[in-house]
Formats: sequence, C-alpha cells, structure tokens
Amino acid sequence: MLEKSEFIAQKLLAPDPYINSEGALFYHCAGNSGYDSVRRHYYVEKGGKLVFDSYFNCFPLHLYDLTDEHSLEVRIKAKGKSIFSAGQAHWQKSGDMLIETHIDFSNEDEQLSVPIPLMEESGVIFLEFTAREPLEIYDVEFVIIGPRRREVSVCAVITTYKRDREVQNTAKRLEAYFSRNADIAPLFRLIVVDNGGETDTVPFSAARVIKNPNYGGAGGFMRGLLETIDDGRASHALFMDDDASFFPENIRRTLAVLSFSKHSNLAISGAMITKLHKWMMWEDTATFRGGCRPLHTGRDLRHFMEVMTCAFDKPFMSPSRYGGWWYFCFPIAEAKTLTFPFFVRGDDIYFSLANNFQIIAIPGVVSIQEDFSEKQSPLTLYLDMRNHIVQNLTFLNGKKSARADLKMMRSFFWRYNTAYHYETAAAINLAIEDVMKGATFWEENLDMAQKRAEIAKLMAQEKIKTPLPYDPNYVFAPRPIRRPRLMGFLRKATFNGHLLPGFFFYKKGRILSLSDRAIGPQLFRRPFAIHIDQSNGAGYQVEINRRKFFKNWLKFCRLTWAYKLRYGRLLNAYSEFKQKRTSSGFWQQRFGMQITSADK
Repeated sequence: MLEKSEFIAQKLLAPDPYINSEGALFYHCAGNSGYDSVRRHYYVEKGGKLVFDSYFNCFPLHLYDLTDEHSLEVRIKAKGKSIFSAGQAHWQKSGDMLIETHIDFSNEDEQLSVPIPLMEESGVIFLEFTAREPLEIYDVEFVIIGPRRREVSVCAVITTYKRDREVQNTAKRLEAYFSRNADIAPLFRLIVVDNGGETDTVPFSAARVIKNPNYGGAGGFMRGLLETIDDGRASHALFMDDDASFFPENIRRTLAVLSFSKHSNLAISGAMITKLHKWMMWEDTATFRGGCRPLHTGRDLRHFMEVMTCAFDKPFMSPSRYGGWWYFCFPIAEAKTLTFPFFVRGDDIYFSLANNFQIIAIPGVVSIQEDFSEKQSPLTLYLDMRNHIVQNLTFLNGKKSARADLKMMRSFFWRYNTAYHYETAAAINLAIEDVMKGATFWEENLDMAQKRAEIAKLMAQEKIKTPLPYDPNYVFAPRPIRRPRLMGFLRKATFNGHLLPGFFFYKKGRILSLSDRAIGPQLFRRPFAIHIDQSNGAGYQVEINRRKFFKNWLKFCRLTWAYKLRYGRLLNAYSEFKQKRTSSGFWQQRFGMQITSADK
C-alpha cells in the first residue's frame, strides 16, 4: 500500500437538464424539499426530509477494499439545523443505521466532518437529512482516509468521426469540471482520435488531438491506446463515446474505486441509459454467450430496490462479461490482446473477452445516449451479424457446435426476412459470406469503405426519410399480440403470410415506432408497415415482397450449408487470427507507427 492520505471518493450530484434531470435518480423527499436549480443547492423546509438513497448519490462502499487502516468521513457544507443520519443497505438482508445525530450548520462556507463507522460487512451507504429548521445543502463529500492500494492515473480516449460539436462540448465540460476539482486534475488527460478530419483542437488543457485513418471505432481506440502506452504516464485507459452525455464525476468515482481495489486487473464499465427513458437502465454491463445479453435492462432506477439489484446482482468475475466502449476504464498492463478490426460493433466485446479483466459497474457511473435500436439499419445488422459469428468462432471454440452458430444466424435472418425487412436480411447474408472469406477480407476492408457503399446500394425502402409522408387513415396502431393456436400455426406455416394469396390480407398496414422494428406477428396479413419516430416524423415504409423473401431465403440456405461444411477450417482460421493479428504490431503497422521487436 501507499502512504496514508485523504481521497475524496465521491461528491454529491444534482439534476442537470443537459445530462439527466430525473429527480428520483438523485434524491427522494418528503415534505417541502428538493433541488433548487436556480440557486444550485438542495433544500429542506422545516419538518421535511431529503434522502439520498438514489442511483447517482448512494455510496457503494462494498466496491472498496478497505482495511483497519482506513476510515470514512462524510464532509458536508450546509446552512440550517438538521437531524442527520447515515444508513447502510445490504442485498436481500437487513440494513444498518450507522449514525444519527443533530447537526447545526451555521455557515455555508464551513465544512463539517462526520465519521462513518465501517462495519464488518460493507454495503451501500445512503444519507438522510430531516430539517429541524430550514436547511440548504451545498455539498457532500465521501472521504476515505488511509493508504491507497495503488497509484492510478487515467488517459481517456475519444474516437470521433465528424462529430466535432459533440467533442467540443465534452472537452468544455471536462475543463470546467477539473478547474473545480484540482485534487484529481493531475490524474487525468485526454486523447481525441479524429477519424473524420473535422477536429483539430479541443478546449481542454490536458488534451491532444491525433489525426487517424478512418478505421472506425476499433482503429481509433487502438490508436489511442497505443499512443497512451507510448506516452507511459497513465496506468489506465478510458474509452468513451464521442456522442454520449455524462457527468464528469464519473471519473472521480472511477479513480477512487480503482485506487482502493486489491485487484490489479479491475476494469470499470459505465452503465448506459438512453435519452428516450432517462430513468431506465438500458445496460449495466453484459455477457456474451452465443449472443449479447445485457444485464438489468429495463430496471426503473427511480426505485432504490432496483438500484440495489443493479449494484449487487452481478457476477464479480465472469469469463463472458464485457463492457461497452461508451465508458470503459481498464488497466493498460492487463491489455495483452488488442481488439479485432471490426471497424465498429463488436470491438468492445472482443477486447473484453480476449483479456483477463475483472469487470464491474459503479452505481451512478453511466453514459446517457441514443437508443441503439433507433440507429438500426441494414448496415448495423450487417455489422452485428459479423460480430456475433466472429465472437463465437474465436471464444466459444470447442464449447459449441456449428449448429449453435446456425441457430443464432437463423434467428437474426428469419426475424427480418419475415417482417418485410428484405434489405436487412440481404445484409445479414452478406455478413455471413464475408466472415467465411477469412483473414484476407478483414485486412482488405479495414476502412469498410467498399462494404459501406455496397450496403448503401441495397437500401431503398429501409432508408429513413425525414419527414416520412403517410396517410394515418390507412394504418393501424400495434395491438397486443394474440396467439390462438390456429392463427399461430397459419402464420408459421405461411412464413408470416408470404405463402398467402393477396385476398387474405387486410387493406390497411401497421404503424410502429422505430424502436419496435421487425416484429413479425404485428405484420401478419398486413400489406405494409410504417416505422416512424413520432417526435420528428423520421421513418420508412416496408412492403411485403414474396420474390425478395424467397431470394434471400435461398441464399441464406446456401450460405449456412457452406458454413457448416467449412466450420472446422473457420475455427482454425479465427484462432490463428487472434494470435497473429490482434497484437500491437498489427495495428502499429496499419497506423504507420514504429514497431518494436516486442510488439511483432
């Protein structure tokens, strides 16, 4: 351990309309209390109560490996009279009342320290203020006193492609944050890898911009990692999206957990919340076992029990767990294998599975961004299909058979081909075909320019138009799917209506949201479907086309038969690819960087 010191592990967060303003994710209250967004402080009127048992403001003590050499304090800046208490919640068992006391805050500039006892079993700590007189709360800090287990410094990497405005805004937020948090400013620096040629400088004093060929997120992040290694000052790298919103407080909490962890291979994966539903968990890390399985999707983070479930109900060490690169901080020394040249989609999964990281999530460390389902297109499904096949061939080698891969491919393909998304189904076929070409394909298509153009030519119906004109009198909204046996049998036997003659179909189509695409039962006996974002009118229309359906299906059958025959050779090819083409030398050669003998 290092010398004894004080480390501010966590500060109080407040709602911010530019990031997340869901009040119940920050606090719960009774009586006249809440957050004053004009004066920028929390308030509690006499008799009211403010409780920070919330996603953003609970303190996950169970993630810190503290010993008898450590102590914990809460430091508060406030004005007024309060009954202050600190509780500790545990998973599926009774909690602890750690402290309860009367505190008079006479001066808003004065900081009062309250020692918090450390119990034998640690959980999640939450604070509660009950006002005896009107109370204003300006700041709360959780401070760990004692030796850190290791020195941690972070170099963040943002890969951007023609999103200069978003990158500039992120850099401004970071500059403002670290100007107010000088204690951790020396522990953080930033590299912006510009794949699109738009970003030359950013307004953050500890940042530099690197121009890079457009090899997608995979190439951009690997360039940033190699530059970080060459620089030699950071112990950890942090990959972040260029279009995500986040509280810079994420960085303090990440530094704190890593500094007091006994695990040298610990990695922090930020959760993801979508801009559509800022109260709901989208993904709190995920696992890959033949397919992507996000953890805790749909949990309502306004409720503390749901927050507790996210905090505790995850395996600490899972060989199939991965973290998304919207926010992923990992020890550089443990990154023995670099990622696969996917361009985008799947590079984060591959990187996590290929390296010995212990991946955890921290409550409140989260990225807020667009729902992935709203970005869906034939191109993204092409990328997803490639990603799934390669992960299975590389990491499930010997654990599953070709039959499992074919079942996964059939699930992807059949969903879209039966739901009138023939262009997406054709792109899925193209992905299977390309994966079977082996190493040569990936080396020749690092920038994906040719493939992106090829898939763009496929897109006619499924290209989003803004606004999309349609007649609301000729569409029906989605309804609960009824599943009578006869109708279900008829739907399956006719391939969702593709074998039925036209007179069996209704005259009106179906209207669905962009996030509810390719739901076959909703389209049964409907001649067309409109997928639209009602907030801005963007959408597209698909129509039943029997010729395209059977053309795609026949090609899929040929491809999957060929895949089954070549399965053994493909396993060997992708195992060899992992050994020879995911090294530093492989990527350095593509970037024109100097290759040392150790990197070859």
